[in-house]
Amino acid sequence: MPLRAFLNNEEILSIDYNSQEWSDLKFKIKNENSSITLPCCKQTGFLRTSSKGLNHFVHYKNKSIICDWQNETPQHLKSKIEIIKACKKNGWQAIPEFSQNDWRADVLAIKKSAKIAFEVQWSKQTFEETRLRQENFKKDGVKGCWFFRIFPTEFMFDNTVTKAFKDLPIFKIFENQQGEIIVSLNSTEKGIFEFVDDLLNRRLKYCEHLRSNPENEFEISFYERECPNCKEKHLSYFTSEIRSCCGNIIPFAQFSNKKGSDFYQILEHSFYEIRQSGENKFLKLGVLRCDNCKTEFDDTYTISKQIPVNVQELKIIYKKKVKIDKYIKDQKHWCFSTNGNFCE
Repeated sequence: MPLRAFLNNEEILSIDYNSQEWSDLKFKIKNENSSITLPCCKQTGFLRTSSKGLNHFVHYKNKSIICDWQNETPQHLKSKIEIIKACKKNGWQAIPEFSQNDWRADVLAIKKSAKIAFEVQWSKQTFEETRLRQENFKKDGVKGCWFFRIFPTEFMFDNTVTKAFKDLPIFKIFENQQGEIIVSLNSTEKGIFEFVDDLLNRRLKYCEHLRSNPENEFEISFYERECPNCKEKHLSYFTSEIRSCCGNIIPFAQFSNKKGSDFYQILEHSFYEIRQSGENKFLKLGVLRCDNCKTEFDDTYTISKQIPVNVQELKIIYKKKVKIDKYIKDQKHWCFSTNGNFCE
């Protein structure tokens, strides 16, 4: 469903008209012998409203003119409309179905000298084709921003985590149960309108590293655990994850409770906070060793998500806002922040 056309050489967008204005436009065209021209193939067309109330343009059938226009899925169309709305809200000119030289954009956004081509890929597209199309944008001074439903394997770490490329911004989208198009970024999900609004307002930035949030809500849960050797009961623990400035989980270089490790240093700081609060002045961090048989417990006894623990068996839970010294891990990602507190 094309959303853009020319009326007597003047560009118009169908979504700019309400139902009454659309009816008035139809009447005007009919009575003034005006013509609608579609930019994709320069042939004439007409106005129509879909069964769901969407105003759009339609080609007149003409076998002598070949047009490569392809029917779009409802999800693709919804995405384009939301992108246009977000661009207009922020003072950008938004042109759907724009083509120039050897490239086409679902929506071309223009503001002064800045140009962004937004592309929605609801069907599959290869890594090579995406790279080529991005290069074509670049040749004409246009930045490309991509939304993919199905990611090429080259863009994936695994089935859930997407890679980030500074020169090729790509983001994962899906349709939720309410029929809304949602962008999934790191540990957050938001509608595509809100996402584009954030992008245009510089709340999104490419970063090479994850940086720990200066203040984390860090949870340490203590529970009884049997010694694997003599079955003596001991107090063990597991922890919540550390989050980055943008809400990403920061993976530790090595999951070890041995002195000097990254994990140990963060735990040591947290245990210190607990002692200083007066809740448990004798709490000490160290390698878990059985007092009875001197067996040293395996490190995995202290790692979150690796311990089959019944929540009802937990003895103590400490939930503290702890200040974490600047902690950085290499991980290229798109960082989101409303206050400019980005990772690095």
